[in-house]
Amino acid sequence: MVRGPDRLKPRKRPLPTGSILPFSNSYRRELKRRKGFLEPIEGSGQMAEEKEASKDELAESLMDLFTNISTMVKGELEGTNNQLLLLEKMNKKVAEEYSGYGDVASGLRVFVEQLSKKNHGFEEYVQQIEKIDQQVTEFEAVISMLDKYVSLLEKKVQSACPNMPT
Repeated sequence: MVRGPDRLKPRKRPLPTGSILPFSNSYRRELKRRKGFLEPIEGSGQMAEEKEASKDELAESLMDLFTNISTMVKGELEGTNNQLLLLEKMNKKVAEEYSGYGDVASGLRVFVEQLSKKNHGFEEYVQQIEKIDQQVTEFEAVISMLDKYVSLLEKKVQSACPNMPT
């Protein structure tokens, strides 16, 4: 197969006058040739076969290209789809796990509310215990004073009556 600049040759000749009408097919063809379109050199039958073969090769190459691009895009879409499916499964698993945490949290909330109610019920008893503690402290102070007074009295009595047994 011949490729490259040897295959085509520019045609340069003036437009014929006389027999060509301005809008006929031959006039249009001649205009196309004048505007720089190329014309085959010689052996137009062989060139037609070569053109046909190159068209077949081109069509095959384009078909392969589009098939490969289609396969590549399909692979990319399948990969993306697989990633999305994995992400969906992960989201479901995490949602299940957090759902369990929610159940635990609401159970803890109920437990804390119950403890708070019990704590308020014990407040009265705590106040009573604090009162008793204060009274015990006061009694200890009184007992300490009485103990000192009794000790003083014992000393006085011993000094007044030295022979008396204790």
